[in-house]
Amino acid sequence: YQDYAEGNESQVQPETLKFNTHIAAEMQALQSNESYTFWQSHLANAELPTWTGKTAKDIYRISNDLSILHDQLENTAASMEVSPRSIVLAAHMWVLAKVNGTDKITSSIVRHGRLEVDGGDTAIGLFLNPLPLAVNTNQKSWRELINIVDLLQKDSWGHRQYPVAQLQQALLLDLSGCLFNYVDLSLIHI
Repeated sequence: YQDYAEGNESQVQPETLKFNTHIAAEMQALQSNESYTFWQSHLANAELPTWTGKTAKDIYRISNDLSILHDQLENTAASMEVSPRSIVLAAHMWVLAKVNGTDKITSSIVRHGRLEVDGGDTAIGLFLNPLPLAVNTNQKSWRELINIVDLLQKDSWGHRQYPVAQLQQALLLDLSGCLFNYVDLSLIHI
């Protein structure tokens, strides 16, 4: 887009990976007993926000610009050997649990499901899948909560292709009550 806006020839290489490759990965995940068992186990005692459901009438949106905390967040993440996203996600889960009046809480986390293969970064399509993360926020320290959230994210990474619609249908859960999306704009090179 930047090349086009400046009147230059596009530097985008021809697409080598098609969107149907992503669909094939979703179909493979649907046929995987391991992925289904993972999500079934992870959500066995899921505590959904009280405002979840088709009857909920209020919609809340909170967007925070954390750029002023960028350096502190990066330094803390590096010292803990976790991602900055894990720190912010732990805070998100803690606040949700307090608002919900529970220690356990489930929120959907936007997963970027682009395939990690040559050409995956140039494939055209929307590769988002908001998958649930169920956390018990009642921990001894923030460090412990952050480490648990980081570990849960890593554990679920291999199952991120499982389509959330089928997961909701199979487990009879409405996972639409809350959505977390962390975008580090400092990684975008324009």
